[in-house]
Amino acid sequence: MFVYYEGPRALITLDFFEDVGGGRRRFAVGDLHTVRIVRQHPEGDGNRPVLGVSALAVAVATVPLIGPVSRALAGVVVSALLVQAGWCLRPRLVRWDLVAVYHYRPAILFSSYDQREFDQVCRGLRRCIEHRRSLGF
Repeated sequence: MFVYYEGPRALITLDFFEDVGGGRRRFAVGDLHTVRIVRQHPEGDGNRPVLGVSALAVAVATVPLIGPVSRALAGVVVSALLVQAGWCLRPRLVRWDLVAVYHYRPAILFSSYDQREFDQVCRGLRRCIEHRRSLGF
């Protein structure tokens, strides 16, 4: 039995593709058609960096404006603005999906936020499909 990829979340052999991490789903490689990669971008990326930088700028301006009047109020406002800036400027993860048509239905074979792991699984499946073609399957 040829094993093209064996990892903590997927197993690819000559006969099947198994998603170990996603509920142990198994797909027959011979029944997979139109295999492709889909990159899922996080939603709402448009204004997030601008809002984060704006919150940081207002936090810096808050101390001289409100600080002399009320240090407690200035501390609360600066804390809230720093939390907002941290939320807006945090990195958003991209999800990678390996999708195919399986028994005439679209199926997600494998998903990962780790591009390295995802690339390894894709290479394993590609080698498997190419080897099956060379064997005449």
